[in-house]
Formats: sequence, structure tokens, C-alpha cells
Amino acid sequence: MKMKNKYIVRENSSGKTRELLEFAKENNLVVVCRDEMAMERKAQAYGIYGVKFCSYEDFASISFSKENHYGAIEEDYVIDEIENLMNYTTNGRCRGFTQTVE
Repeated sequence: MKMKNKYIVRENSSGKTRELLEFAKENNLVVVCRDEMAMERKAQAYGIYGVKFCSYEDFASISFSKENHYGAIEEDYVIDEIENLMNYTTNGRCRGFTQTVE
């Protein structure tokens, strides 16, 4: 059975990151985030261990490589702060997006 996607959209300081980390742990997902070391410390502060992390920089360099995709993430992942990742990968040029939820 295919895992259902999880989209967490709420106001600041509402527990989004903790929920994302718990979801990642439960489903063995990599967490793509701005600062993997800081996110790992945050996860540990929540009592969440054993989660893999990937920085935006590493994600962009391996996921969008036009070469042979050597080193591409072969695991499913979640993204902390999608807007920040989009700004990182588009040099701040992305001005919007749509998302269909079924």
C-alpha cells in the first residue's frame, strides 16, 4: 500500500516541525531542511532519534543534477519549510505554487 502524503500548513510555532519529524520517523523518511545539524538537535530535544537529514544545499546538488544522478536520494523524503527550499533552488525567483490535494 502506498503511503499517503502529508502536508502540514499552519501558523508559526504550532508544532509543524515536530509533527513532520514524527511522520518522518514513523515512515523512515529523510528530512530535507536548511540546517541538518540544527534540525537533528531539534529532533533529539523532542525525543526523536534515528531520523536521517539532508540540507537544502545537498538536496539541490544531488536531486537537480543534470549528470548521471550519482548520489541522488534513493529514499522518500519530507521537506521542512518548502518555501525556503524553493527560494534556495530558484534563487528567490519563485513567486507562487499550486498544490492539488486528493
